Amino acid sequence: TRLFVLPHFTPTTGTPWMDTQSKGVIAGLTLNTTRGELVRALLEGINYEMRLNLELLKEAGIIVREIRAIGGGAKSRFWLQLKANMFGVPVAALHVSEAACFGAALLAGKAVGKWAKVSEAAEQLVKVREVFEPDEEERRLYDERFALYRQLYPTLREWLHRLSALPA
Repeated sequence: TRLFVLPHFTPTTGTPWMDTQSKGVIAGLTLNTTRGELVRALLEGINYEMRLNLELLKEAGIIVREIRAIGGGAKSRFWLQLKANMFGVPVAALHVSEAACFGAALLAGKAVGKWAKVSEAAEQLVKVREVFEPDEEERRLYDERFALYRQLYPTLREWLHRLSALPA
């Protein structure tokens, strides 16, 4: 969409900015914007923030060749395909949806001697349900939009800090 969401809705933005004074922004909103476009832009904004982190990893020499998705968001085929398109790498949805419980079970199995290493448990138990491959045409479009998105927070940072300082 031509709608951009800066999803800084919590007291601290998280990585890569770690800004306690930033605020969320919806840019490009018109009277014709639909609810569906707004929801999609919100998902895109969350993905753009993750892509900023993936870009930092790349700059540090860490190449991510696949994303593994687990948890509630991994149940949305639409969002997983969107991630693949926006990140340009395959996104694998796992069979298990509850990451915390699954991780605790792996560690418990290691603790009682079921496996010598957690990696052995993961190798046996972590199963891919479905892999979402990036659509190259969509990826190119998102690459163009990402170049614009990268400018959103740095451009608005000072203004958002002044907004944050206003009395309630």
